[in-house]
Amino acid sequence: MYYQDYYIHTYEVDKNKRLIVSALLNYFQDAMVHNADSFGAGSDYAFDNGQLWVLIDYEIDIFDLPLGKTMVTCGTAPYAIKRFFAYRKWEMKDTKGNLIAVAKGKFVLIDIKTKDIVAPSKEMTNIFKNVIEEGGVTPFTKNTSLDTEVIYNSKDVVKSTYIDINNHMNNVYYMIIAYNNIPHKELDTNSIKKIRITYKKECVINDLLTIEGRREDKTFYYEISSKGDLLSKVKFTLESKKG
Repeated sequence: MYYQDYYIHTYEVDKNKRLIVSALLNYFQDAMVHNADSFGAGSDYAFDNGQLWVLIDYEIDIFDLPLGKTMVTCGTAPYAIKRFFAYRKWEMKDTKGNLIAVAKGKFVLIDIKTKDIVAPSKEMTNIFKNVIEEGGVTPFTKNTSLDTEVIYNSKDVVKSTYIDINNHMNNVYYMIIAYNNIPHKELDTNSIKKIRITYKKECVINDLLTIEGRREDKTFYYEISSKGDLLSKVKFTLESKKG
C-alpha cells in the first residue's frame, strides 16, 4: 500500500475543530493520484491512450475524525481488476496508528471520444499486477433510495470552482452539495459514520443541478440531477455524538 502524510490545516476543520469530510475525500483523492503516478499509470498515461478513469461507486466508513493541527497518514492501493472494473482501497490513520477512516472505490475506463466503457489493456493491468490481491472484490453496500417522501429540495449551478482537470465537476463536490442539505442541527448533535456515493453521469460548468433529499431516522439520502438525468446518489449514515 502507498502511504502519504498530511497536516490538517485550520481551514480544513469545522466549528468543532474536526476534519471536514470533504477534506477527508480530498486527501484520499490526492493519495490516489500520487500512487497512480508512482506506477507510471496516472491520468496522463490514460489520457495519452485516449482514455479516462471514472469513479462510479464510493463507500467511506468513518470511525473518528481527527482534530486540526495534527498529522494523519493516508494509505491507498488498487487491489483488483475484474473485466471492465478496477477497484481501489484507502485508509487513514492517526500518529498512533489508530484507524480514522477506510474507503473503497470502483472505477471504469472510458474512451474519451466515444464515451464507451472499455476494458483495461493487458499492458495496463500488468503495471498493477504486483499489487493485485487474491480473494476478489470486497462487496459494496447497496445504495438504494429510501422509501420516504422527498423533504429536502434545493438548486445549485456548477461553478468554475467545481470543475476538475477533466473539465467535469469534481467527484467530491457531489458529496459537498448533498452534505450542505443536511440540516445544521443534525450535524451539531450527530457524527457522520458512513458515506455511500454512486456516480451515474457527469456534469459541466453552468449546468443547473436539482437536489432532492429523503430521510429515515439517521440516514439521509440525496439524488442530484440535471436536465432530467440522474447524476449521483449520495447517502449519509449518522450516529449520535458521545458525551
